[in-house]
Amino acid sequence: MTEQFISKSVKVSKSPEENPIKSLVHEYDDQDLFIDELVISCLKLKNDVELQKRYKKNKEFIYTNHLERRFYYHRDKSDAPRITICIIHDLKQKMYHRGISICSYLDIVNKEDGRDIAEDRAVKAMKLKTSTEEIIRGDIIMGYDSIPELNYEYKSDYNVVITEFERKLFTPKPIQE
Repeated sequence: MTEQFISKSVKVSKSPEENPIKSLVHEYDDQDLFIDELVISCLKLKNDVELQKRYKKNKEFIYTNHLERRFYYHRDKSDAPRITICIIHDLKQKMYHRGISICSYLDIVNKEDGRDIAEDRAVKAMKLKTSTEEIIRGDIIMGYDSIPELNYEYKSDYNVVITEFERKLFTPKPIQE
């Protein structure tokens, strides 16, 4: 009699779509994927917040130490600023420091991000008193009709000799009456 009861209460299906155990397993797999995506998203947001805090500290450092900074750009065929250069002038030490940000063609161009990264690298060079992060020429070549004239070796460059163009950026403009 118990065998008849069991056979009546449990519906055996040969189709995997109708198997309740399999559907539960797939539901848990979907939840695990969802949780993994949430964790990755949270870590990315945490990293973005930490970067924004660092960029804010850089701006405070520049302001409190009475440093001058200037930005300029090298643009690609579509006029997007792919290379951002920040020059920081330390008036007390009479030194210049350069930071370079190179936007990948896999990324969306964001001028503000480029400025923050270039400025961060210039401040890094100044604080560490050394040049770091060698430039890989392959990063620059893609997307340009002609390769921009970049005679720099590092993305974070300490105590640089600035170009004539960069010198003009720091030259005060005469007041016209």
